[in-house]
Amino acid sequence: MSISLSTRILRSVVLRAATPTLVPAAACRAAVAVFPGPGAQRSFASAAPRWAGKEKDVGGPKVAKDEAIIPLFPLVSLVDTQTNALTGPFAPRDVLRQVDRSTHYLQLVAPDAQPYPIVKLISKAAVFAKAKASKAKASAKPKVVEKEIQLTWAVAPHDLAHKLKKARQVLENGGGHGRVSVVFTASAGSKGKGKVPVETQERLVGLVEQELGLPEGRAKRWKDTERRGQMWAVHLMGVEEGAKEENVKEKGG
Repeated sequence: MSISLSTRILRSVVLRAATPTLVPAAACRAAVAVFPGPGAQRSFASAAPRWAGKEKDVGGPKVAKDEAIIPLFPLVSLVDTQTNALTGPFAPRDVLRQVDRSTHYLQLVAPDAQPYPIVKLISKAAVFAKAKASKAKASAKPKVVEKEIQLTWAVAPHDLAHKLKKARQVLENGGGHGRVSVVFTASAGSKGKGKVPVETQERLVGLVEQELGLPEGRAKRWKDTERRGQMWAVHLMGVEEGAKEENVKEKGG
């Protein structure tokens, strides 16, 4: 059975107890309490309070690692890595003597804890793995693909069909993260020839929404439709497969 770091530290304190200048009296008392003699050894961890914090809770001006802890606090409580119990108190220097610096470092996690500040042994491999997983998760997060399609009210049917085909590709291939803005404006040559009838504008906007799947739930608005004078802008985004099925069920009753 493996021996925890706190147990190794206590044993080293016992072995060096004859040199009081190297070991604080409180640490010696803690060692004697844990190892009172043959046949009388009791479990320190079973009665000790437990550390309920997390590494992300670490913060504040007194956060320190390794030797930086020594001048701050003469004694600290150590989180047992096997039981999560608080052990000690120990002198930070005694803890560091037992740490394999190539694989772990000592982190101050609760500088204001009572009766002693709390330190914890942190695995460098675990920190690296966590950072790697976080980076991978961030890179795997789908990016929003946006496309703006500009049309005039006088657009030819085949041009409109071609542009809407591209818009559908963005919505369908974006995995629910594609966004399209279809913007209608009056053509430059139409100035002075009167406004495009509202009925024509509404028909074309309705056609765009129909072709891009808004009524069937294959798309949804990511922004309200804009209308300013002769300009209309329809803003739609794709819907993920699960959401599409839900939309169909809702519409079907």
